[in-house]
Amino acid sequence: DWLVSGGYLDPNWQTRRHVHLDFSDEMFKLSTLTPEDYAWVGLQEKAGKDGEDGAVSRASSRRSIGAGLPKVMVNKLHSLNLDNNRITDDEFDSQVGRCLHGHVFCNLKVLRMKKNLLKYPVVLMPRLRELHLNDNAIVRIPPLVGVPDLEVLMLAHNKITSLNPKAFEQAKCLQTVDLSFNLIDADPAKAYKMLTTLAGTALELKNLQLKENPFCF
Repeated sequence: DWLVSGGYLDPNWQTRRHVHLDFSDEMFKLSTLTPEDYAWVGLQEKAGKDGEDGAVSRASSRRSIGAGLPKVMVNKLHSLNLDNNRITDDEFDSQVGRCLHGHVFCNLKVLRMKKNLLKYPVVLMPRLRELHLNDNAIVRIPPLVGVPDLEVLMLAHNKITSLNPKAFEQAKCLQTVDLSFNLIDADPAKAYKMLTTLAGTALELKNLQLKENPFCF
């Protein structure tokens, strides 16, 4: 309510079909994107025989809609900016009632989460194209099996200690990876083998940033 009364949000924002949402301003300081007084709604229930649920299960529907809460449609949302918040890995876990996954944000193409509290996020968003996770505390490259169409992966200024080429096997569309300013270390022979293997794994990769890692010196 204070965001509306303060002029930060349109009074009718909950009824609009949003394409872009930006929560990066420092006034938010979000620890979760899962709201208490309304519910994000992405995938829709499809009625089957006798009015029963079709493609989307009742369980998924309840997790995304929430009993008795006003609904905010995000099935058209293409870009979500959550930079400069306090969100942790738990926000990606639909099993504990959190909402940052493909059942809710089903058409999301760009997700920005710079300067949060992420360590090893497991992202399940099949249509995502860009994932920006700079300036977190990520210790290793997150699994990419849940983002098969990913083209841009930004992981600069984290705490990643190794570059495992196998981490990119499921990311067939990946074109840009930024691992600058991490803690990746390897002797020259191991670094050469690592990069050669990566070149044979991520076939679409065109831009790989590795500056300011220990093995670069």
